[in-house]
Amino acid sequence: MLQHLGQTIRTLRKHKGITLNDLAAKLHVSPGYLSNLETMKTDTVSLAFLEQIQEELNLFPALTQETDSSNHELNFRLKRLCQVLQKTHDENPVLANYFLSHVEKGLEIYQQSQ
Repeated sequence: MLQHLGQTIRTLRKHKGITLNDLAAKLHVSPGYLSNLETMKTDTVSLAFLEQIQEELNLFPALTQETDSSNHELNFRLKRLCQVLQKTHDENPVLANYFLSHVEKGLEIYQQSQ
């Protein structure tokens, strides 16, 4: 998880045009610590730091979405489904296509019945 966390922090930081030194100063951490986190050379991350980085970079967009929304569960399930299908496709494209074609066919049948 930290590997992806560090990569995500670096990607978001660069996308927003924030230098490593500027972000470190905003977060009250050393540039070395932030660099080590981005390059997976540290495995220590405090919850307070995660809260700060969330405020600066919106690292976890799901936390900023309204959780009582009627579509929240649907959105969560669709995102999870996409992740699982992508992984399945990477490992077994034929199986992923099988799953997708059945979902598509089911939706087509439903739409025709309306």
